[in-house]
Amino acid sequence: MPVLNTVQKGFLVRIGMLGGILVAGLVLRLIAEGLIAGMETTADMDMFSWIGMFSGLTFSIVTPVMAIVTLRYARRHEAGIREHADFSRLLTIYRILFWLAVVSILLVGAGLIWLGAHLGPVR
Repeated sequence: MPVLNTVQKGFLVRIGMLGGILVAGLVLRLIAEGLIAGMETTADMDMFSWIGMFSGLTFSIVTPVMAIVTLRYARRHEAGIREHADFSRLLTIYRILFWLAVVSILLVGAGLIWLGAHLGPVR
């Protein structure tokens, strides 16, 4: 493997952090879902709500913020990242996936707004 420059290492660290945050949120969600079957007391319900809240925060706030930070880092250091062909492909794939995620979130949001406007109370 070729020697990585500091910009490429920084990009890999940010991609790794983003992946770690995604995995942590998924693991917390799976733990919370696994607790549902064994809930017997209010303490169990409290634990479920805390774990559910942390997994929701991870998915809805921390992950998009880290994705934007990674995208901005890549934009500022694009020349250094693209010095190696594999990193150039990785950056292109990351940008495509980022913008696909943004478009899908906007479409889901528009769909929810449309549903809210057209599905009123049943009379």
